[in-house]
Amino acid sequence: MAWRWRIRHKLMLGLALVMSILALLVAGSVKGLASYNATNNSIESKLVELSFAQQYKAKVRDFLDPLNKKEKIGELEQTDILRERIKQARLSLKEYVVHFEDTLRRGRDRENGYFVRGILTDLEKLYGNLALAISQHEQDGARQMASDSNDLLMDPHIHEAIIKLISASDQLQEAIYKDLWDGTHDAKGTYRTTLALVLSITVLGSLLMTSLLRFFYRWTFYPLRDLQEGVSHVARGDFEHTIQVHSSDELQELADAFNDMTTRLRD
Repeated sequence: MAWRWRIRHKLMLGLALVMSILALLVAGSVKGLASYNATNNSIESKLVELSFAQQYKAKVRDFLDPLNKKEKIGELEQTDILRERIKQARLSLKEYVVHFEDTLRRGRDRENGYFVRGILTDLEKLYGNLALAISQHEQDGARQMASDSNDLLMDPHIHEAIIKLISASDQLQEAIYKDLWDGTHDAKGTYRTTLALVLSITVLGSLLMTSLLRFFYRWTFYPLRDLQEGVSHVARGDFEHTIQVHSSDELQELADAFNDMTTRLRD
């Protein structure tokens, strides 16, 4: 006997198709929400980083403020003031690094901190160069330049080291801005992809539901209607009427049983 589609098989097939569409819709929605949440968390962390990077940048730019703007002071005092400014800037940089490492620990950096790590490494080298330039200035006893300008910042080596530090600090801030821009741009792309996916699945689901409804009528409603008409004929004593049901399931078996019964009654 050939295998037949039972009514439960048809219902299970329809249910499986509907559940598949719902699963795809849920997956697309979850993907979009996850992307939004990840972008939001990344932006939140990067904005905190940006705040500390701006504070650090301001302290580095203070290096160029005149060391003797209130009154003429000696070179030793100027060196102490500059070193204090450097100390404060490095403390500010450490605060930024703490938040940067927190961003990495939470997995909220798109490049895993690759570019920022490089800038931080360069900053450490530049601070070393600045400290070396200050020490060299002290060792050389550049009194003539100090007596002429009375400003330690006029030393070309010190001035150059500070300018490079400011440039590296600008790069640090630019790297954060770039990461914010790239993250926002990628989030927009993910949003468009998710929206297209959800709309496509919705259209596909609507077509599928329409097709399932049509097949449901063909598999269940029409056979039941034919059975009802056949039973009405039998009830009126019309044993010549044959019920034609070709649903290949329990309904067809029931129709065949009715036909066999009417044949026996007719004979």
